[in-house]
Amino acid sequence: AHSASARNGLTSILSGTGISENLSYRTQQAKGDALARPDLTGRDDQGRNVVLIEAKFWAGLTDNQPNTYIAMLADDVPSTLCFLIPQERMTSLWPEVCSRAFDTGFSVIMEHDGEYKSARLAGNKHLLMTTWTTVLTAIETAATASGETLTLSDVSQLRGLCEEQEAEGSLPIRPGEFGPEAPRRILGLMNVIDQVINGLAQAGSISLSGLRATPLRNGYRRYFDAMPRILPHNFGLDYNLDLWRQYEHPMWLWAYREYGSLIRQEFVDYERAVPTRLIREDSGDIFFRINLPVGAEIDEVVRNISLQIQEIMDRFRTVHSTD
Repeated sequence: AHSASARNGLTSILSGTGISENLSYRTQQAKGDALARPDLTGRDDQGRNVVLIEAKFWAGLTDNQPNTYIAMLADDVPSTLCFLIPQERMTSLWPEVCSRAFDTGFSVIMEHDGEYKSARLAGNKHLLMTTWTTVLTAIETAATASGETLTLSDVSQLRGLCEEQEAEGSLPIRPGEFGPEAPRRILGLMNVIDQVINGLAQAGSISLSGLRATPLRNGYRRYFDAMPRILPHNFGLDYNLDLWRQYEHPMWLWAYREYGSLIRQEFVDYERAVPTRLIREDSGDIFFRINLPVGAEIDEVVRNISLQIQEIMDRFRTVHSTD
């Protein structure tokens, strides 16, 4: 609001979506029955919402994001909803934002896929996602050129904040964070995994002979063998904190690296899915995303997950039988 170079630096990031004019910026401007509050609102001289910015570190998307915010954008001039995030969230959050927009009926046409990501929606509206580092660098460059020393000082302090927030294990503790919801959720995931594995074993689809539940540094895993065997290696159904943090999803089917060599055409749709349903680790091991039905009772969740696992096993058998 008080720095021309900061506005110019931000505009340089947004220019790819057709925005070039000098806007008036305000924070936390509530609007509508849902009282959506974008973190930063950029309006033109006619009061139109040309830019809405949601600044995030590790919080998930709210119910209003992105669709309520998209509806708030002006449509008679180029406008943009921009998410400002840490670099390591780009892989998981961009597909989720695009998917939510698409499911609500917006066309999502990719325009740029580099240091920032952008897509054109219906009319003049755009989605954009970029990192704190990209925006702060742009503002710093503009402030240096114009000699705005106070802005440079502010940018320096913001860089320090971002580095602290993005560092591993440095999340500040928030009020109410240690309520019962988080442990109940984790114990619930473990219970679902146990029910899925025990049910498949009772049905004869898998074998648990010589195998047991295994606590891991980053979660919990139930090993099992496919029946009939595919390769002489186990599978494992996990809740995995590392993958949860990186891909914002808790449940995965682990497979030993030798199964990775079997992945061919049968799993192309898994790799191309948005968000991706197949992750390849540097070790060669692979993980399949196990989708969790939202709002379903536990019996339906267990049944749905069991079907997903059986489908993956069937695809592996198809590939293996052709070798």
